[in-house]
Amino acid sequence: MIRLQRVRTKDAIPSSFRGATPKKRLVKLMQEVRAKVAANEDVKLSFPSKWSVTKNQLLTETHDKCAYCETPTKVVAFGDVEHYRPKSVYWWLAYVYENYLASCAVCNQQFKGNKFERTGAMMPAPAVDATTTDEALKEIANTAVPDPLKADLVSEFEAAHRAEAPLIPNPYIENPEEIFAWDVLEGTQEVEVVARPGVPNADKVI
Repeated sequence: MIRLQRVRTKDAIPSSFRGATPKKRLVKLMQEVRAKVAANEDVKLSFPSKWSVTKNQLLTETHDKCAYCETPTKVVAFGDVEHYRPKSVYWWLAYVYENYLASCAVCNQQFKGNKFERTGAMMPAPAVDATTTDEALKEIANTAVPDPLKADLVSEFEAAHRAEAPLIPNPYIENPEEIFAWDVLEGTQEVEVVARPGVPNADKVI
């Protein structure tokens, strides 16, 4: 895993993931939550796939490698748009660009899946109940969806990320070199990844 840098330009980030469009998508999700709460149903949401348009840029930023294991994605599959925080739990981040990275299918589907362990308190979900009005939902969406081209909103999102203290690094926010080190295995030509001494919870990282 290596440090990644997002390219924050209008050419790099699809228009459907900045400005008003992702906010409108969140309003629709919250309306679905409101309807299920009103009907006393389990809040299980459907997520029409809109994120495939981000794949090429995400792969460019990872040099066509998995953001987790660095395997060339064209070797194990073309790669997935990975929801770093799983949409099954963090449903309000399903269409948030800051929550995406490129991953190989093995890491995304077999190893990580819906796992997201942390040592801090979970980011609060939008407060939606049966009486929440559409106008209130629009106000919530204005603050819940960070525009990737607005540095102040991105900074707030990254601060909320650090407060959760996830046990799986996000290479767009953390520097993996400060968390992991290489340990040479004597008598072989192999190395393994180990926790860097002194890093809190590094030995528990997924």
